[in-house]
Amino acid sequence: MGEQRVGMTLSEEQIAQNLRDVAYAIAQQRIEGLTVSEEAQADMWELAHGRLTIAECIERVKARHAPAEG
Repeated sequence: MGEQRVGMTLSEEQIAQNLRDVAYAIAQQRIEGLTVSEEAQADMWELAHGRLTIAECIERVKARHAPAEG
């Protein structure tokens, strides 16, 4: 999946390929004994549909895993 602008219209074929890529990435993590959080999976789904950029997806992950301040 390349960098895409939010709201970019993707073809059904592009979305289908992106969703296959997401499924593959999640499966690879499972094979390695890791779990992809529901939040991360939701972000990847949004990314696959062109509703989220890669940079925004990365920022969401960083925000979820940032050390708590205080």
